[in-house]
Amino acid sequence: MRFSWVLLAALCSSLSLFACRCDEELIAAPGDLFGKVCSGDTGAPIGGVQVDIIDADGEAHQVQTDAAGSFTATDLAAGTATVSVNADGGRSIEVLIEPGLQASFVDATCHPPVGPEPPFGHVDGRVCNEAAGQWVAGANVFIQTATGALYVTGTDDTGAFLLENVAVGPQTLTIEKGAYFRQETVLVVDQETFHLPSPETCELPPPPEGSGSIEGRVCAPDGETWLSEATVYVVRPDGTRAEDTTDAEGRYLVTGVPAGEQTVIVQKGSFTASFTVTVTEGATTTVPEEQCALDPPDIRVAVVTGSWDRVEDVLDDVGVDPANITMYNGTSSGWVAELLDDYTVLSQYDIVFFNCGVYDFGFSFETQAITNLQQFVAQGGSVYASDQAYDVVERAWPSSIDFYGNDALSNQAQNGQETLDMVGQIVDEGLAGSLASTTIDLHYPLLAWAVIQDVAANVNVYIRADAPLMDGTALSNVPHTVRFTGGEGRVLYTSFHQEANISEQMEQALRILMFEL
Repeated sequence: MRFSWVLLAALCSSLSLFACRCDEELIAAPGDLFGKVCSGDTGAPIGGVQVDIIDADGEAHQVQTDAAGSFTATDLAAGTATVSVNADGGRSIEVLIEPGLQASFVDATCHPPVGPEPPFGHVDGRVCNEAAGQWVAGANVFIQTATGALYVTGTDDTGAFLLENVAVGPQTLTIEKGAYFRQETVLVVDQETFHLPSPETCELPPPPEGSGSIEGRVCAPDGETWLSEATVYVVRPDGTRAEDTTDAEGRYLVTGVPAGEQTVIVQKGSFTASFTVTVTEGATTTVPEEQCALDPPDIRVAVVTGSWDRVEDVLDDVGVDPANITMYNGTSSGWVAELLDDYTVLSQYDIVFFNCGVYDFGFSFETQAITNLQQFVAQGGSVYASDQAYDVVERAWPSSIDFYGNDALSNQAQNGQETLDMVGQIVDEGLAGSLASTTIDLHYPLLAWAVIQDVAANVNVYIRADAPLMDGTALSNVPHTVRFTGGEGRVLYTSFHQEANISEQMEQALRILMFEL
């Protein structure tokens, strides 16, 4: 309906030139209205509410809110419309409907729930099969609360596990693998970690005879930024690995390394490094800190440009060869066909970056493009998207991140208020260690930025902070930077990005996040 009005307006303009009837008033294209209605008492969205709209032509429209309190009215005459909400005694507001565009109406009564965040703690430990005298690797570890909430993880190769963000109180911890079954009552305390006792029956295997150890640190190509959770290993002659994972300060200690000259491999995301060391039996070889830097990655990267971001500057900072970067013009719709519609094109890259301000409206309706992007990540590729490019993530992985607003409509999450003085909490231990801080100064210099409400249980949150909204309300302690896996690959999304007037901490955080891809 809207398209036909646009054609009519264009046709009238053309005819007026030929007929010289320039004094006739042209008919403006109609617009749409998206709105949300909330309870005046609780601030929560309410469904089944009748909303009456009188548009600029005096025509009456009537809609009802859905279960999420949202409504959409179409084909409203351009100009000032009066919106009447039939709830809490009734209230009205005037909204400007612009030709061919969708206006937004946010009920002033909407606000997040009042009250503290629910308390939570953590549980860790190592699982030993006492009968066999062995650590239990690959076991399921879970807690299901009385209210039905489920927290799940697994044990690693040495039987270790960490179950995070569990509801406080006495909980039943269950561990199972095949015939092995164990249940323990654990007391979860707010912001504390319960350590499950491990019997002394199991011990770590002794290092191979004639072996030594290697210690050192891992840092970014800048030689200064320490990187946590990097994998450091040596392949033994029998094909097994001696390996360790770096701590928050980038330190590692690899034990059980055969004596003699050995090749050490370091991996962090798409970045690697390798070097040789001579290991002495029964001793620890220390790698000098000047050898901590990872090598510039030999990877192929696609960058979809946008109006508000230049992630390519960050790639240059971390040493990605510009010759390995292919730029796609994201300010028009053509990039979807050029990059995503043909999987043979997409699959030649290791990482795809979507800058803030990319024109993603066409992507939202490209089923093949969405399927190809999902396959790309499932088969080991990585995706990075920032701020107003959130629609790409929301369309391809709708269950991972709950963005603010109506998920069925584009650009609804872009409701964050401009702010230059907000403090965020770094809740990821690795990022906090690399930045040497548990807080970060967040600057959002744009008039609108995309807000996350919540994330799924499998999503890792790096930074949390409040989110001031354009209607004057705010969401409390919501994620700002997150990452999740989609098969063999990874997807990283951040509400802030590379642009003028962000803080030095934000710039450094963006560099570090490159190593999470």
